Amino acid sequence: MRARAAFFVAGSDIGKFTIRAAYDARSINKIVHFRPACNLLSTNEMASLWESKIGRTLPRVTLTEEDLIAMAAGLAT
Repeated sequence: MRARAAFFVAGSDIGKFTIRAAYDARSINKIVHFRPACNLLSTNEMASLWESKIGRTLPRVTLTEEDLIAMAAGLAT
């Protein structure tokens, strides 16, 4: 399974981009995708950053697909 990653961007930066796109004639009747060039991190990469900042190791738990299905089945009953 491939690790999922997400962009971590300040809301104010997204707001600035949205306003610029709204007032740009080139974006009329077009879909605009905001995809920053940096700050693409997986959950493990984000945890590693926090660990380096706080100076200790955070506990991590690895779950298999079967574990998640069993947990979901337990919640459904």
